[in-house]
Amino acid sequence: MEKAVYIPEFTQFPRAVVGTQKVGSGLNFEHYLNHKSIKNVNSTRMEYFTQRLAQAEERVLSHTDVYMKAKLSKSEADAQYRVVHNVHSVLGSEERKWVIGILTQKEDGMYYLEDTTLSVRISFAEIEYVEPDAYFPENSVVLVEGKYKNDMFFFLRVLQPPLHANKAFKFKLNDMDYFGSYIKMAENLK
Repeated sequence: MEKAVYIPEFTQFPRAVVGTQKVGSGLNFEHYLNHKSIKNVNSTRMEYFTQRLAQAEERVLSHTDVYMKAKLSKSEADAQYRVVHNVHSVLGSEERKWVIGILTQKEDGMYYLEDTTLSVRISFAEIEYVEPDAYFPENSVVLVEGKYKNDMFFFLRVLQPPLHANKAFKFKLNDMDYFGSYIKMAENLK
């Protein structure tokens, strides 16, 4: 057998280069010994989605003149706000509710909205409005208004979470503007 050399790259995908010298009976990649188990990878992935959802919720609720977090009791003063709920609060409720969550596809053709509390099956059949300049791929965070009936949450309005209300935080997320998107957003804010 020829000599195998492990070449680490920034992509973290292992690659072997075979040389011309003869070596022992097998390849030894010590790189794999340092990898996490599938259990650790899944918990890390869940932590990542939880953090993304918390950041999006914080951005939405930073607009205190438009949005507010759901409370145990309603008051007449709350009518001027869009009250943002958790996914579990739509179960059994027939009224329209604003919910923030992550779009997922657990089965082929079956989409779900989930957050840290619950996952609920969704339908796009009754959509009234979708943000025209937005793109909603799988695993994206969305702010939706909808109604729950027949064991399904029907989307009525679909939006991306707004930018943070504090202007100092708006463009600090990524200093590299590869496609000019921050410039376009800044022009729209003027």
